[in-house]
Amino acid sequence: MLDKLHYYAVRLSWMRLVVVLPGLAAFSFAVYIAFSADTATTDQFFIPALLLSFWCLLIYCLISVFQQGHPAIDINAGFFRRLSIKFRRGIRAILALAFLVLTGSLAVVSFKLLSTGLG
Repeated sequence: MLDKLHYYAVRLSWMRLVVVLPGLAAFSFAVYIAFSADTATTDQFFIPALLLSFWCLLIYCLISVFQQGHPAIDINAGFFRRLSIKFRRGIRAILALAFLVLTGSLAVVSFKLLSTGLG
């Protein structure tokens, strides 16, 4: 799981700026819509702008967190060095699991919101 996420993060590393700009634009547009006085004409764009900003944030987190590889455990290393590597790998595994749960949840919410909004 960590290897696949690392693979995708390395492959998508060139998209960091491409993801940040639309994400910030969508988030600022959603904030503008939320505080706008004329909500009758712009309410239909609030949910898609918010979903786009969340997807961009999720992709940016994938690139940032999993771009660095995890070190291999050396048998000849000291006890505390091996413990440190195992601890870091465990934290990354927890982050990977949280990332996958968030991705699945956001996919379900996106499907539900867009299907009710379009249908």
